[in-house]
Amino acid sequence: MINKLTIVFVLVSMIFSIIEMTVDPGFYVGRIFLGLSVFSLICMSIEFIHDQWRLVPEKIKK
Repeated sequence: MINKLTIVFVLVSMIFSIIEMTVDPGFYVGRIFLGLSVFSLICMSIEFIHDQWRLVPEKIKK
C-alpha cells in the first residue's frame, strides 16, 4: 500500500520544482526535485499496479 507520507512528498516536490523553475529556469534544485518526483511517481504507479494485479486461474470445464 502506498504510504501517505510518500504522496505528500511527491506533491510538495512537484510544487517546489514548478515554483523554482518558474522563478529561475537555470536553478538546478528545481530540476532535481522534478526528477525525484517523476521517479517516485513511476515507482508508486508500478507499486499500485503490482498491488492490484491478481492472477485468476483459468477454470477448465470437464
